[in-house]
Amino acid sequence: MEFLEEYGLIAIAVLILIAVIQFILILATQAKVRKLTKKYNAMINSQGVDNLEHVLSSLHQQVDNHQQELNTHKQKIDTLEKQQPLHKSKIAIKRYNAFSETGSDLSFSIAIVDAQKDGVVISGIHSREGGYVYGKPVEKGQSKYSLTPEELKAIEEAK
Repeated sequence: MEFLEEYGLIAIAVLILIAVIQFILILATQAKVRKLTKKYNAMINSQGVDNLEHVLSSLHQQVDNHQQELNTHKQKIDTLEKQQPLHKSKIAIKRYNAFSETGSDLSFSIAIVDAQKDGVVISGIHSREGGYVYGKPVEKGQSKYSLTPEELKAIEEAK
């Protein structure tokens, strides 16, 4: 009993102080909740949304769909990047005068090759008697048929 008589008033004062602090914290928390509720209601009302969970679920599904499309496009791009060096997209033409009596650069060699210099070289030879067209396969810039200097120049320019 003596303990209560000596420290009773101090204990009551400390408990009252704790209660006041808790009351202040409760008021601050209520103010924050009211503020968040106003923001939530403003967001819901301005969007005309009744069910926020439905909206979030729909957005999540859209993100998943876009991710799947992105993965599909990435696979297609990877495939195209692997195939691209094999495309015969390197082209060059070399015009020249095959016979000095014709007086003009009417003959030509066209090289159509890929990045590894695989493809074809086509030559057109023009003379007074007529014109001739030849095609030669090309692998790594060489052919099993002899290549003229003009054909080699066209292949070199095509790379």
